[in-house]
Amino acid sequence: MKKTSLNFYNLKKYVFCFLMISSAFINAQIQKPFTPRYNKSLKGDATTFNSSSTNFTKPDNINPTASNPKSITIDCEDEIPIPDTSIITDAFDNTSTPTITFVSESSSTQNCTEVITRIYNIADTSNNYINVKHLIYIEDTTPPTLISDIENEITLVCGIVPNVEDIEFIDNCTTNLTIQFEEVIVKLDNKDYDIVRTWKALDDCDNLESVTQTIHMRQTIEFYTNDIQLCINEDVLNLIFLVDANTNGIWESKTLDVLDGTLFNPGTLPEGNYLFTYTVNTNKCSIINIININLNDNCIEYPCVNSIFDIDISKLITPNGDAKNETFTISYNLNEAIDNPIKCNIITTVKMFNRWGIKVFESDNYNNDWTGNTSSSDFGSDVKLPTGTYYYTVDLINSGLNPIQGFILLDITK
Repeated sequence: MKKTSLNFYNLKKYVFCFLMISSAFINAQIQKPFTPRYNKSLKGDATTFNSSSTNFTKPDNINPTASNPKSITIDCEDEIPIPDTSIITDAFDNTSTPTITFVSESSSTQNCTEVITRIYNIADTSNNYINVKHLIYIEDTTPPTLISDIENEITLVCGIVPNVEDIEFIDNCTTNLTIQFEEVIVKLDNKDYDIVRTWKALDDCDNLESVTQTIHMRQTIEFYTNDIQLCINEDVLNLIFLVDANTNGIWESKTLDVLDGTLFNPGTLPEGNYLFTYTVNTNKCSIINIININLNDNCIEYPCVNSIFDIDISKLITPNGDAKNETFTISYNLNEAIDNPIKCNIITTVKMFNRWGIKVFESDNYNNDWTGNTSSSDFGSDVKLPTGTYYYTVDLINSGLNPIQGFILLDITK
């Protein structure tokens, strides 16, 4: 046999063979079936296995579960609720009761709506966790409020257009309000019109409040009539007391010259009607006062016959048929101051006496028809009185005069 020497090359080959044999042995051992004995129990946050040969714990890597709380919407003037973990009602974990913690809060603005975002943390004992969001929307949906007193509707007759009022609004969320004013004239006819004034208050979120005032401007001509009856013996009348003395009016009349300023003196003027107007022009309106004075003498009792000089009584009677001085005649002139002569109703009574005082004739309603006859038995059967002087008493009843006495000559020889 040939003897082989041990060198580096041979050594390397021997080591390689050793490693190959060791690897095959180990693989054979691993591929043997192994059935451990264990009991599974839940302890806290992991699964624990017990074996006769080994003990080990399975890790918990499952996150808790929970839903985002329902968002809420509040008005800007409402109180913002404080963070509250109880709003999360469905938190769950597979191994333990999860812990809920408020984490943070942030705010942002979206189209005039403030959004508060609150983060809550839900964690288990193995430090598995999730975050949920709770959204709070703060909105401004309330328009501004008018705090000034303003009449919504005004009617002015012959009035002056009122100044524009300064009105105030307040808002529940902001002090930065935009106030817009608009005035529109609405013509109704050639003299009447309406003024429509509108105020609009706008807040930062475009909530609008509008207030309207309508002013009815009426321009008219007003007439006031004052009819006055004045007697010629009454006191002086001051016409200024019949109108508004505080106005700057204009007096007009065809007989304006009869006035002394504004004084009307009945005692110096003839009877009749006097018409005066006093016109006040205000803001294209006219107020016309009409004063109609009827100056008369109705307050004076005039006699139907003014005096005895208005009475004519015969002085001579010659009843001879020549149509001259045939009867005893009484005539009178009615007073021209009498408006209605019929109201006088004068009745003439006559009594005739001879020179011895014997009544020879009498009439209670004399009609100018005595011719010298007598009805007295003192003269026998002769009804004609003898020529002579006779005395009379004439009474014009309702004339306003006293009875009149005189004499007359009766001549029956002619």
